[in-house]
Amino acid sequence: MKVCGYCNNEYNDSEPKCPVCGSTLLKHNKHSDSAEAELKRIKEEIERKRKSRGLIIGIGAAAIVLAIVIAIFSITCYVTDPQRDIAKEANELVSQAEQQLNDGNYDEAIDILNRVNPEWDNYGKVETLRTKAVRGRLTATVSQYQASGDYEGVIEFINTNVSDINSDPEIKKIYDDSAAKYKEIVIQKADEYITAGDYSSATSVITTAVRIIGEDSDLNSKLVDINRSEIYATVVGQKNTGDYAAAITYVNERLDIVGTDSDILLVLSECENEYRKAVISEAVNAYQSSGYQAALSEINAGLAVMPDDSELLSEQAAYLACEPISLFSIEPYTKDGYTEHRSSEKDTMGNSYSDVLVGYGREGSSETYDIGSQYNRLTGTIIIPEWSKGAENTAGVRIYGDGALLYENMNIVSDTKPTPFEVNISGVTDLKIVLYCGGDMWTKLSPLITDLILQKTR
Repeated sequence: MKVCGYCNNEYNDSEPKCPVCGSTLLKHNKHSDSAEAELKRIKEEIERKRKSRGLIIGIGAAAIVLAIVIAIFSITCYVTDPQRDIAKEANELVSQAEQQLNDGNYDEAIDILNRVNPEWDNYGKVETLRTKAVRGRLTATVSQYQASGDYEGVIEFINTNVSDINSDPEIKKIYDDSAAKYKEIVIQKADEYITAGDYSSATSVITTAVRIIGEDSDLNSKLVDINRSEIYATVVGQKNTGDYAAAITYVNERLDIVGTDSDILLVLSECENEYRKAVISEAVNAYQSSGYQAALSEINAGLAVMPDDSELLSEQAAYLACEPISLFSIEPYTKDGYTEHRSSEKDTMGNSYSDVLVGYGREGSSETYDIGSQYNRLTGTIIIPEWSKGAENTAGVRIYGDGALLYENMNIVSDTKPTPFEVNISGVTDLKIVLYCGGDMWTKLSPLITDLILQKTR
């Protein structure tokens, strides 16, 4: 038999707990071998029950504290959440906007929606309402815009108030129709400016249209037309005043715009022809009056304007070939008698010379040069050296071309002044210079020849 530790009720051992009070605490078991052992067991059971109740109480207390913390945190987050104020204001504004929409006050609705904070989590609702308001306003006012021709106003209104035009077929159609009409008006206005020669205004009206409706092939094409019209008018004016160089330079700097425009290219070609003829004519005059260098200067000025012109390049080469050279820069391929080249000499009048040919011998001393039929004029000067002053007798000079006598002066005396000469050597290959002395070695008269220049003439 079991004895309840709380109510001292006795009950069968098969019972799990006291049938009177429901306790599982035993005072003692009558069949226990030791009352002391039973008492010890009862104390241990009581201690175990006490610890169990303490653990349950601790867990409960912790749960309560956690619930309080969570509650405080939730309240704090709610109080400090910026979306709470944003949402509150946004909902109020949206409600006002919806009322204005229902009343057909589209501008007022748009103004209200524009005040909604874009950081609102539900801002998509604002965009939806704004699109409805814009559509409503457009529907209400499009006839007014069209009646006044203010298609620019329609376009700018849509651009300002609709983030994605393509999202609404109705708005997209209104936009496209207005853009087409606006573009038509702008192009017509530009054409009027072109006709009046006001290319700046024509350009301005087109660039403004591009800014409003964006890049457009028709507008871009019209800009090209304006630029080409201005270029054509400018180059024609320059041609008419004879300022061919300016016209050529002006067009060449704008060839990317000119492209294949036949009208401009025709005027350019005419200017080039006139300018080329003028340059060549000026070069001829310069050559005749001042020599090849002056002619080259004219040709080079022309090439600065038309650097790739084949005719001017040919003229340049021709004048470069006219550059005179010293005969003494060519080595004589044969000599006869005694000749000498001196770098310095004075004549009987005290004049100084450089690069002088001296010849000794009464029968003549000579040098022969191969000039390759490249030149048509030989110039030079015959002088009497200071050391032949007062000499008697007569000296002479002869010049041959391919064996034919081209020049002769056999009457040179001691008081002969410097004598320039010019010889036509066209077609000559072998040029022979012969110097004849007069008198003996003590009193001889030796003619000198200097400044021997080979030239090509045109």
